[in-house]
Amino acid sequence: MCSAPSLPTVISVIARTSCLEEESYDVATFTIRPCRRRNLVECGTRHGPSGAWVDHTALQGFLHPLSGMDHVVAMLAVGLLALYLGGRAFFAVPLAFVSMMALGAALAAAGVAIPGVEQGIAASTLVLGLMIVAAARLPLVVAMLLAGGFAIFHGAAHAIEGGSGGVLPVSYVIGFLLATLVLHLSGIALGAAFTTVERKEFLQRVAGAAIGVAGMAFILG
Repeated sequence: MCSAPSLPTVISVIARTSCLEEESYDVATFTIRPCRRRNLVECGTRHGPSGAWVDHTALQGFLHPLSGMDHVVAMLAVGLLALYLGGRAFFAVPLAFVSMMALGAALAAAGVAIPGVEQGIAASTLVLGLMIVAAARLPLVVAMLLAGGFAIFHGAAHAIEGGSGGVLPVSYVIGFLLATLVLHLSGIALGAAFTTVERKEFLQRVAGAAIGVAGMAFILG
């Protein structure tokens, strides 16, 4: 007579048969790796929910930049820097960032290897924070190149999360670009609030220092 299977055996069989073969992106190597569990810790990356089983929508694209603190802090820094530089930089720097972010997303979705994505994102926060602390009066072209260069890493990270097999949903792209602009505007609003107090330069440098410290923490973390 055959003995009945034990409860642990039954659970193990159910787990194996219900576990789908999925793919997720490895940010460090820009490769697609198989994932046998719908577990964000095991299959995801550092930036928000991931996995090829997700139908990425505009809402998910919008929420994605908000799910990574390094993204949020860097976007606020871009807004602060744009306000501080003023003039044409007020519009040009955020637009350069958004444009190059879209390019970075397109490159990553097409399979172009962009090395050091996580490190580039962390470095963007540190460098932008230092620029604000130093009150550096960067030429417009330099500021646009600086912001745009870092934006490629941010866009690549968003693309890795948003598509599979080179397909990047347009709605997802629109979502994270809009969220980026909202965060830029939030940084501008924060900087504008500083101008209403007497020690606005001091507060600006404190904000820049906080951003720089966060960037160093992202690098070391």
